[in-house]
Amino acid sequence: HLVLSLGVINGRNIWKNDYSTSTFKLKTAVSLLGADRVWIAPSCALIHSPYSLQPEKKLPEFLKSALSFAVEKLGELKDLKTILTSQVETSDFILKKNKSILEGFFQ
Repeated sequence: HLVLSLGVINGRNIWKNDYSTSTFKLKTAVSLLGADRVWIAPSCALIHSPYSLQPEKKLPEFLKSALSFAVEKLGELKDLKTILTSQVETSDFILKKNKSILEGFFQ
């Protein structure tokens, strides 16, 4: 059967994903096609992103919290899957944490 791979994680930038926007797109696709026909994916190969934030010891924490390199982008894919497949409390916690980080940095 055919599968839709949604590239909701931008593999060409260094910024954290907005989970609420991605979740809306994913839930729309799942409602139309079914969960078994929707894959969560990055928009491209992650070779365009730096490898990981872990060795970045000199970056200020407020900046680091808004960044997402290749390793962190894989974690974002896992978070989005958790949001779609978990209990409401777990999903809400992940969404609120993401929103708080983005609002704190981009405002």
